[in-house]
Order: sequence, then C-alpha cells, then structure tokens
Amino acid sequence: MPHSFKDIKGIAIGILAGGIVGAIVALLTAPKSGKEVRRDIKNKSEEYYDDLEKYFSKKKKKAGKMIKDGKKNI
Repeated sequence: MPHSFKDIKGIAIGILAGGIVGAIVALLTAPKSGKEVRRDIKNKSEEYYDDLEKYFSKKKKKAGKMIKDGKKNI
C-alpha cells in the first residue's frame, strides 16, 4: 500500500526532530566552551535546514510530476 504524503511528512519531521535533539544533547554534554557550543549548534541547525529544504524540494517536484501525469490521464 503506498504511503500518503502526510505519513511521509510526519516521518521526516520525526527524524529531523530526533536528529536535532540528539545533536543538541551531544553538543551540550561535550567539553567545549559556550562560544564553541553556540557555533556548533548554529552550524548544525543550518545543515538540518538545508537538508529539509532539499527533501521538500524533491517532494514538491515529485508531487508536481504526479499532478501533471494525473491530468494527462483524465
């Protein structure tokens, strides 16, 4: 049975949230200065944002293709 976009979106958000929480916990428990930790958190958040942006861009293209294909079949 194919997964709905809502299911996939929920999974992606869960994975992202888990990754962010894990990264923050790892950074906060690491023996670094506050300045280094803030820099690391900023870098990781930018990395996750870029990953999410790429993920949803791919999904948007796929959805557009599905709509286009669906219109052809009508």
